[in-house]
Amino acid sequence: MRKRVEDEMSTETAQEAVGLFNSGYNCAESVLIALSQELGQKNAMIPRIATGFGAGIGRAGDVCGALSGAVMAMGLQGGCDKAAEEKDKRQALYRDVLSMVDDFEKEFGSSQCKILTGCNLRTKEGLDEYYRQETRKKICPKLVGWCADYVAKKLRV
Repeated sequence: MRKRVEDEMSTETAQEAVGLFNSGYNCAESVLIALSQELGQKNAMIPRIATGFGAGIGRAGDVCGALSGAVMAMGLQGGCDKAAEEKDKRQALYRDVLSMVDDFEKEFGSSQCKILTGCNLRTKEGLDEYYRQETRKKICPKLVGWCADYVAKKLRV
């Protein structure tokens, strides 16, 4: 029998990300803040960079904000500083990101916020449904924790 996602959330970074999410940060902010702390990246701009990625990019319901936050953190660790000179570095990061997205989709069935939450956050009705069903408490913490845990474990390898 497969373990529940909460049981697999073994890193302190994942627990920190969920705590940040529960305190009011959005999904992308929570994952990026927790992972940037893991990386020793102290920058007041960190949550601001991620704000627009919450709820599938500004409530569009597209790529899960937690996943976006994880991708941004991976970029902090292995991203490029130069345009064309770092082609190998860029390709390695793309490969790692794609692997994470594939694993996320295997775990949760999709990487799209609107599918994961079952709500169209672009509409008042969808947003009302999101809050009525307590999706922020029931679904999103699992996604936030999984993303932070996944990247934190990769950083330690």
